[in-house]
Amino acid sequence: MSDEANTGTGESTVTPPAQTADEKKFTQAEVDRFVTERLDREKRQATEQAKKAAEEAAAKALKDSADFKTLSETQAQALLERETELTQYKTQAETLTTERDLYKAALEKYVKGRRQTLPDSINALLEALDPVAQMAWLDKNADKFGGTVTPGNGQSPKPAGKAGTAANTEQARAQALQHARMDF
Repeated sequence: MSDEANTGTGESTVTPPAQTADEKKFTQAEVDRFVTERLDREKRQATEQAKKAAEEAAAKALKDSADFKTLSETQAQALLERETELTQYKTQAETLTTERDLYKAALEKYVKGRRQTLPDSINALLEALDPVAQMAWLDKNADKFGGTVTPGNGQSPKPAGKAGTAANTEQARAQALQHARMDF
């Protein structure tokens, strides 16, 4: 009767079929064994696939070894060329360093000659500068110390005025010190 009452409303209830004596029930141990066997099978398949991939990679590597030899020879040749270039650059750098040292020594000698007639106070200030900066300062201030410098003689011109008088020497030193303070 309950089936008839539910039929009128459009709903039906499904009753599970009755279990028969022929159906087999599995214990937890049996289920665990099935799962373990399935996992072992999957692991074996994965191992076999990895082994097969490794063998294929080894075969490809053997095939590529001929290409590797060519690549190795090309790289060795390129390395040799770079080492040769490096040796040439080192030789060029040594030559330029020697030339630089010669020019620096000549410049220092020239600046030293130009500084001979300058007051000690100015020379002390110029000592803090490198030779190029000293020469630039001497060129910029040449007119303040008695005229322009004749290039090539290494000597500064004598200060203008009467030579030999103590007053003129002190006056020239005071002017030089005043100009030096303005330029630094």
